[in-house]
Amino acid sequence: MIATLRARSRTSFMFDLGTKGDTLTFPDTGEVFDAGPGRVYNVFGWIDVHYPCEGSHPLQVRMGLPDDRVSWETMRDTIAELRNYFDIPDDAGYQIYLTGLTAQTSMEHPITGFVSTR
Repeated sequence: MIATLRARSRTSFMFDLGTKGDTLTFPDTGEVFDAGPGRVYNVFGWIDVHYPCEGSHPLQVRMGLPDDRVSWETMRDTIAELRNYFDIPDDAGYQIYLTGLTAQTSMEHPITGFVSTR
């Protein structure tokens, strides 16, 4: 799983979660396009990280992942990774919300690039 920064503010970070690949498959036709080594980023989820926040939970996390990745272990590992990446003390309180996604879509204007969601 690779996190790519989508946007940020002074205390918030929004990431797309996905994998890199070589091919793009069009779901409606099944056609496969070979884009080259690592040139396709398949987005399968998202994570929003807010730190520091006021109150007893200075670390606030919201995640959306495929249903088969929703588990206690995913939340535990995500908090550990975030604490390490953002250098957050182990004793800092946190709240994490993880939801399963059966379908997702997005749109943007102006268009900044092509991203595949599956």
